[in-house]
Amino acid sequence: MPVKTLDDEADIKTYISSDKLTVLECIATHCSYCKAIAPRIDELSKQYPDINFISIDLDKLLPTNLSFTPSATPTFAFYRNSVLLSTINAASLPTNDSNSTSTQPALLPSVQSLISLFSQKRKEVYNKLTEELAFSEQIAAQDLQKLASTGIKSVLDLCPEGGKGYVSDEKKLLSAEGILYANFPIDSPTAITHLTMKKLEPHLKSLSKPLLIHSPAGLSAAIVSLSYTAKEYGCGIEEITMWARDFGYDLEGLPEVMRFLQNYVKVSE
Repeated sequence: MPVKTLDDEADIKTYISSDKLTVLECIATHCSYCKAIAPRIDELSKQYPDINFISIDLDKLLPTNLSFTPSATPTFAFYRNSVLLSTINAASLPTNDSNSTSTQPALLPSVQSLISLFSQKRKEVYNKLTEELAFSEQIAAQDLQKLASTGIKSVLDLCPEGGKGYVSDEKKLLSAEGILYANFPIDSPTAITHLTMKKLEPHLKSLSKPLLIHSPAGLSAAIVSLSYTAKEYGCGIEEITMWARDFGYDLEGLPEVMRFLQNYVKVSE
């Protein structure tokens, strides 16, 4: 779909809460590089017609519902189901050159790489991390009844009651298939802390295995699963970010999440 320029917070919220991947470009009137890459972004929007491409001019509107604060222009943010999946701008890319503009040519390939990463089709209902642990996005009601045939014994639901994608009768549906169910609501990926993990550990240890953890967009479930597994196996932040990318998540584009993981792994060592 063509890039849509928005100037209303309600419209922005509608797009970033969509089930479809949404690419948000934050630009500024004075940003010459924003103007220079505009035709390339239009090309990407045509190349990926099933993705929402929206743009906001920060000189005219600074939204309060983005889950991050743009620190440079252009900045690209990626959303699904109101979950911020990643952010990227030229300033965040590594460079060996003191000239800040030297990172600009690398920005568009990085944006396209993230689009490909987040838009890849899932071949399985869930991502299997270990023999005992798997994670996924919120699973539709009709697919919950298929979990027993995959060997899943328990489900840990991180979706807040009444939240987007929440299945009110999930416990009943799973119980009918002989699958244990527990709910531990997490509002957003950035709400995961050391205390969160400490409270989650009894569930993670006691629920029958294999255990499936799911959440809206799958990001909170991925962070919980990866950090818990890293602690159990003594892995570092490099392994966590590599695993995440293999499963279609870019944790390096989420500074708050990276700070939590770095501290969590360090404390767990």
